[in-house]
Amino acid sequence: MKKYLFYLLFFLLPILSFSQTTKGSMWAFEIRGNGLDFTNLKGKDLQATNIILSIGYNFNKYLSTRILTSQDIALFGEDEVRDYATSLTLGLCAGFNAINTAENLLEVHASAGSTLGGKYDWQYMYYDCGINWGTPIIKSCPKIRWNLGLGIRYYNAHGNIDDRMVLYAMLGIRIN
Repeated sequence: MKKYLFYLLFFLLPILSFSQTTKGSMWAFEIRGNGLDFTNLKGKDLQATNIILSIGYNFNKYLSTRILTSQDIALFGEDEVRDYATSLTLGLCAGFNAINTAENLLEVHASAGSTLGGKYDWQYMYYDCGINWGTPIIKSCPKIRWNLGLGIRYYNAHGNIDDRMVLYAMLGIRIN
């Protein structure tokens, strides 16, 4: 049931958010990949991919907030043995637009969230901060932007998997 609820949120909410006439509504689709695991102390590495859909509101030209839903896939490695884990997360993000023009958007953001339910292999809370740069995909439509970013994320894991701190890169699309 939770899986169907996630897919409903994933596909229906962007349509509803984009169709609203509210000046401040926005949504984004992002794919993040972890590049550097700072906590690789015991010979275990982590390669994670996060597929994120966020729906939010721009309060003014500078401040915004979003709800993040994410499907995470993590590969763990230790001595030539690979294992994987999946999880579904829900989080909240606050952003500050340092630059917000028709040609460029530079956002600094912080977010926190947690895995949903108890059936996932890897359960955790996460905290991250990062910087995103956006530029219009089509010059005549500045509300639809490419979104590129870098950030750092801390995974506060529950269970038998250690806590992690990773550097990530992000590519996505944002509609304001």
